[in-house]
Amino acid sequence: MTPLKAARILVVEDNDLLRGQLASLLKEKGCEVEEAGSGNTALERIENVQFDVILLDLMLSKNQADVQGVDFLRRLNASGSNTPVIVITNKASNQAIQDSFETGAGNVYAFLLKSLITPENIIQLIENAIRFPHLTTDASKYLTGNHDIHLIRGIRSDLHYSVKQYIEYFDDFLKKFKGENVDVSMFSFLDDIFVEFKSYKDRNKVMQWFQEFLQYPLQYPTFVPKFETPVSAMEGQVLRADFENQVRTFTSEIARHFYGAFRDCVTIPVQGTNTSVFEINGLKIFNNYTLHSTLPSPLFRDFRLMEKISQRAISEGNTLEALENVLDFSARYNLAHTKRKALLLMGRFNQAQENRRRAILSTDVFRAEIDAINGDILLNLVIDIERELGFNKQ
Repeated sequence: MTPLKAARILVVEDNDLLRGQLASLLKEKGCEVEEAGSGNTALERIENVQFDVILLDLMLSKNQADVQGVDFLRRLNASGSNTPVIVITNKASNQAIQDSFETGAGNVYAFLLKSLITPENIIQLIENAIRFPHLTTDASKYLTGNHDIHLIRGIRSDLHYSVKQYIEYFDDFLKKFKGENVDVSMFSFLDDIFVEFKSYKDRNKVMQWFQEFLQYPLQYPTFVPKFETPVSAMEGQVLRADFENQVRTFTSEIARHFYGAFRDCVTIPVQGTNTSVFEINGLKIFNNYTLHSTLPSPLFRDFRLMEKISQRAISEGNTLEALENVLDFSARYNLAHTKRKALLLMGRFNQAQENRRRAILSTDVFRAEIDAINGDILLNLVIDIERELGFNKQ
């Protein structure tokens, strides 16, 4: 396995500023980095160099003659390359994910929204892609083969370990409370967890029980297990206590890790007839646990609210609202350094608007500048505030 420090990374991005930022970050970590500002240049690079990971902008130049991200994936797949690709994009629609996955087959390792890129996310994804490149091939087999798949959709990457630990208890749950034996296997891809059950007698019953099993953490801490067990009343009481402890442990882990990563969930659109889709609402679990366990400080609640409003504003294309939100928070808590940086970004935003109005900037250049400002808000401002206030460990 190639360590991150010696990894060869290809950054394919037509936005010069973002490409330079990503390259600089990776070089600081000791990576060997090559840059490509177009799909055509990227194809030339992969002919001569074997890369460990490729960061690929899905929407490159609007020039129809240029190679786009999906075209690059198609040619990479046709070449027989097994290099994992992390797709970065402004909008990860289901169709974009489907097109990329189908054309990239075993190469597409992850998707990441540009507006929510952070150094931590990029480094984590690259390290995981280097350590577990086979996951893309596994996902391709599961989605294209005749598997009876059960998908847990929208699990943030920082919660996968906790969710998997809980699901591993499902076979115990069936054995103790339903008198059934079912083998459980699973793997993760993007923000989804794939679960496959084997050796069961009645599929419909297993699905019903699995949904029931996933609902208990959403009802924390008020749930009361109501099921019969194939044992005595006294043993049943012990088993229920054990199960309640499993749910309690799971919800506390969700609450502890819920804000560990700054990224939206990107899930796999599945159309197979044998696929059942489930969801675990991490935010509801977090809120239930917080309300009944620990009351966060008013400052902490204000910070998280500011962060979420800023992220939502940027995702909706309202950079100005996000900047005003950060400025208001900085003024309210006397964060002079952050306020100064936010004001500089505000000036940069206003200048870009004025230059666009006067036709000094083309539409593409203007959008690239706004993308860069959005990245600065979430890549620098919000994270700096979190660290300055000491909330990064909460």
